Amino acid sequence: MISSATPGRALAFALGAALVLAGALPAPAEPARADGPPGGPPTIALAGLDRAWVPVGGAFTLRLDVQAADPALEIALVAHQAITSRSSFEETLQGNDLGSVLGPVSAPLAAVPRDSDGAAVLAIGLQGNGPRDAARLPVRGPGVYPVEVELRQPEGDTLSEFVLPLVVVAVEADGTTPFDEQLRVAWVWPLQERPALRPDGTPDPAVVTALGPEGRIGRQATALATAPDVAVTLAPSPETLEAWATLSANDPALGVSYADASAVLQANQVLAGPYVPLDIPSLLAAGLERAVGAELSHGQDVLTSLLGARIDTGTALPGAFDGATLVRLRDALVDRMIVPGDALEPRASDLTPAAPFLLESEGQLVTALGTDPGVDRLLTGDAPPALRAQQLLATLAVIASEAPNRARGVGLLNPRSWAPEPELLTALLSGLSQHPLLRSVDVDTLLDEIPLATDEPGGAPVVRALTGRFPPPPPVTAAQLDDARGEVAGLATLMGAGDPQVERGERAVQVAPTSAWPGDGRRRARAELQVIDDAVTRFVARIKVPTSNQTITLTSEAAEIPLTLLNETGRTVTVRVTLASDQLSFPDGMTREVELPPRSTTIGFAVESAGSGTFPLELQLTSTDGRIPISSTEVRVRSTFVGGVGLILTIGASVFLALWWLFHFRSRRRSRRARPEATNGAAAPAPVAVDPLP
Repeated sequence: MISSATPGRALAFALGAALVLAGALPAPAEPARADGPPGGPPTIALAGLDRAWVPVGGAFTLRLDVQAADPALEIALVAHQAITSRSSFEETLQGNDLGSVLGPVSAPLAAVPRDSDGAAVLAIGLQGNGPRDAARLPVRGPGVYPVEVELRQPEGDTLSEFVLPLVVVAVEADGTTPFDEQLRVAWVWPLQERPALRPDGTPDPAVVTALGPEGRIGRQATALATAPDVAVTLAPSPETLEAWATLSANDPALGVSYADASAVLQANQVLAGPYVPLDIPSLLAAGLERAVGAELSHGQDVLTSLLGARIDTGTALPGAFDGATLVRLRDALVDRMIVPGDALEPRASDLTPAAPFLLESEGQLVTALGTDPGVDRLLTGDAPPALRAQQLLATLAVIASEAPNRARGVGLLNPRSWAPEPELLTALLSGLSQHPLLRSVDVDTLLDEIPLATDEPGGAPVVRALTGRFPPPPPVTAAQLDDARGEVAGLATLMGAGDPQVERGERAVQVAPTSAWPGDGRRRARAELQVIDDAVTRFVARIKVPTSNQTITLTSEAAEIPLTLLNETGRTVTVRVTLASDQLSFPDGMTREVELPPRSTTIGFAVESAGSGTFPLELQLTSTDGRIPISSTEVRVRSTFVGGVGLILTIGASVFLALWWLFHFRSRRRSRRARPEATNGAAAPAPVAVDPLP
């Protein structure tokens, strides 16, 4: 595996290799030098590759990040036999089972020029079909070859290395390949962030940074704008896009990145989706079906207002996925879905699954494109960006070579929180552009052009199932969200639908269910909904009713009760006033909607009293829909009016008293007259004997 070339021969190789691409390479900025901290371990890594594929007999250029304190070291490339299967290729990416050695080439580190960034620039030619040339890598035919790139001592001890998957393609003079079909690659980009505003309404600095030209989302938009020939499918979060458009009006940097995003969104397929990123299985399991529907509807409205009527509502990228999600989206007229490969039950096959299929749950069927987890994983990792890009493109080339004469396609899905290095984006997009084995398409094009997978030619379409999933609890409960909706609706009746505080409350309801909150999502969701409670509390505290120690006096059967209400909100407010009393009736009704201009307002309620006395009157003030209680109090009502029944009773009592006194007076007169007559006609009483005292 280690080259046996002499130092003189190695130098000749270096000079010859440099001449291979002399017309294509810029002149090096400075001679070779040794880098790295004194005593640090020597390392070599891929800093760049001029092309993702090489024609048979052609050449390629490596840019290498070499950190070495010893200029006597050398760089060696060792080619191994071509890959024959996807599984063996996966092993080579880990540096395992590289296969037999075809041959090495090497060059002294001191003889390798450096560019202005300090990278070692090494131009390598392939052997091709001509006579053996020791300065060329012994690779003669098409295929994907594992090539070890080593930093080693002159005697052959390897100090640092990596494996470069080299894609070699047989290209005709007119630029065509022997393949009848290119592998379709549908690359899906979720341009999504957590909600852009904090609970106090100010922009979240982390989101603003992400949207800027150097931020993780901004640089994705900029990279796509510079590669218009690469077709992609975009799944932007409507909230992210809406905030981006708003913030860019006052931030020149965001204006630049948003302009790039707008150009890309106008040129590619754009999927509709919920207003904020959601874990739909979690929400459905918690009874938040209504929230899912509201998020989907509002998200579509926002995207349509920003981008026009171009939004694809029939294809969905659900993110987290289960059977209930499929059924819910199918009910929303979604008939095509992009499914992460790790959400699907594995399917045994000699070839990489590279065709759409039918996805079934609870009797519902949709056409689905599953992504390849092995390919998706290469978008992230610890390897240098240039190497990861080449590994991913080489993986796609291996899939293409599995069945080069069949129409096949794969999906590639970026992670939702993907933060790609600029070098990775550049390498991937330039590698896909004009690749002889690959063709970038959007999801709908792939689904239109590639037939459904079948187990055998002419057989029934493959039906796949989802893996089981236990969704986590959502950040809000159904009760919390319903209460918040009610408060916002009530606040709108008080303040007007276009009031900034009402709009902030509506936004809180829309963003609270998101799965994009960092850390404890429940705590952040509560903070959002607390905005609504605070707005209600502040507003209703400025509307005051009479104090409870007030007494209102009624002097007639039908009267009008005056009530003075104080409005200190600074605006005209319409409220609902409700009165209740066991002793009063209300001919015009107990409830009335009243318009309160700023400051105090006195209103009169028509009442009828059944009699005299003192009794309580309850007063309640609410929003016009009754959802928000504003205030309540109890005042005393004293009635001095004597009603019909009372008057009859009073007159009756007076007549009774008069008759009683008359009867009593006449009885006494008769008694007085009878007493003298009885004395004149009767015998005198006998004397009473009294004993003398001793």
